[in-house]
Amino acid sequence: MFLGVRGDGSVSGCTPDAPSVLHGKHAAFLGGLLARRGLPFEIATDDATANAATAAGDLSECTAGNAAAATAATAATAAAVVKLMWSSALWLVCAEEGCTVDEAHETNCYAPLVAELWGAATAAAAGAPTASTSTGNDNDNGAAASGADASARANVVADVHIDAAATAAAAAADDAPSAFAHPPPPEAVLRRLRAYSSSLAGVIPSVELARGELPYRNGWFLKHASVELQPMHAALLRRHAPKETTEITPR
Repeated sequence: MFLGVRGDGSVSGCTPDAPSVLHGKHAAFLGGLLARRGLPFEIATDDATANAATAAGDLSECTAGNAAAATAATAATAAAVVKLMWSSALWLVCAEEGCTVDEAHETNCYAPLVAELWGAATAAAAGAPTASTSTGNDNDNGAAASGADASARANVVADVHIDAAATAAAAAADDAPSAFAHPPPPEAVLRRLRAYSSSLAGVIPSVELARGELPYRNGWFLKHASVELQPMHAALLRRHAPKETTEITPR
């Protein structure tokens, strides 16, 4: 789910450009609750045509197949992966650069970090089709966003080509940025990430909360894809969550 609740009870992080994606037998009921508050959402259905037009939206390009082959499960999973990327990347970028979530997108480390996480999610989907994702609960300086769980499937994200020699060299340097070129996520993913951050303008993520939820945020990427594929991610974690990172067994 793409929304947040601030300490005063007000809801933020809601925008039609990054709606929550609902899936499952209670999706319609939950959608009704969101509709009463005027909160944007889409319901993933098993109808391929409806999927492409609603739940998957422009995220349909995230799947290995085309929109016609998309299912409700893959549409919901694609959205969950994007939210998990946001929850894992933005707090690190903000901690590293001393910025807000909307400013983070203009920093030097944002694009390569997001590309690493996308590559890791792709590798996980291709190598572990039954792994599960969890976005956890975000509490960004008073704004808490609900998480979403979904099965990571091999057809959730497109294949990504990795230079193994370059990844190993980059991983060997503790503070080195990504020394290899990950293809960036699809434009639809980048738009959704930015839209969600823009809806939370001025928010600075809670580092303490992120550290406490590390196994369910960044830890998912470390457990389901080789650390060699994500050297910048690993270096930033060692810098901003050293104790919590050592407690996670990487793949």
